[in-house]
Amino acid sequence: MNKQSAFLLLLIAFLLCQSVGFAAKIGKVDLGLVVSIHPEMALFDFSRMGFFKVPLGLSADDFAIAVQQLKDRPVSSDLQDQRQKLEAEIRTIDREKSVLMNKLAGLSVEDGNRVADDLKNLAKKQEELFGRISDIEYQQNCPDLTSPDETRVRLAAIEKQVIDELEKMAAEKGFEIVFNSSITVPFNYPKRYRSGSQYGIGVPGLDYSLFYSFLANRDHVLPSDDTPESRRLINWLELINYPEALNLLPLKPYPLILRGGEDISAGLIERIYRIHGIEEKVITTVMSIAGIIKNHEENFDTDIESFVAPR
Repeated sequence: MNKQSAFLLLLIAFLLCQSVGFAAKIGKVDLGLVVSIHPEMALFDFSRMGFFKVPLGLSADDFAIAVQQLKDRPVSSDLQDQRQKLEAEIRTIDREKSVLMNKLAGLSVEDGNRVADDLKNLAKKQEELFGRISDIEYQQNCPDLTSPDETRVRLAAIEKQVIDELEKMAAEKGFEIVFNSSITVPFNYPKRYRSGSQYGIGVPGLDYSLFYSFLANRDHVLPSDDTPESRRLINWLELINYPEALNLLPLKPYPLILRGGEDISAGLIERIYRIHGIEEKVITTVMSIAGIIKNHEENFDTDIESFVAPR
């Protein structure tokens, strides 16, 4: 975090203290650090973006053997069948699109817009099918890793555990406000955990074995000791703190404040709208949307597409 960000954090903390009283107990947490050394992240391949389907605690040799056994398994015929069905659906959509394109000539503006909407819907459906085929290709090429769907579920579970334990710890220690001190990620989470070139290929230089090897070693030593075991953890933390790596961690774009504080955003919006003479019906709609967004933020839900506006 740079000096400007640190100053801003302190300024906000000071203002919040003023609003809730000097008795307020404020904490901060580096979510990037906490998640990066979550035990299950030792199985995450940052290059291919999936979890190794092997248990924790294996020696280097046993790990290599387990991974190779997964790679040597014959490719499932079910995956090929699924792919063929999806490709058939795509060809059907192509034919439907051709029929609609031929209809466009000579149509009225209203009918033309209706056909254009149908074409957009078909294109969207086709894009989803291509994404599913891409996921199947990933499973075929990476049999030693979890599928994209499984990876998303596992990353979400890691994130939920971290946030749940943060809530419990904050309550136990009496923290009224908790700040996030790590870098937040782009808003396209969790789509970045799909397979395919359009979503990137991860961070090739990040050596997952450093952290896995450290956790698998039963004779833990202090980081101050110049030993291979300590160096594994130190090297892992050095690598994981690069923004490119942090952006691949299972963190949604959390706000600076993770817990506590009184949100006066809706009240401020309403105040400004009334000053500008906005109709009551419009204000009611905006307040409803603001309430939905606040509810999603309180539940750490950033799926904008699930926001349902009043009809």
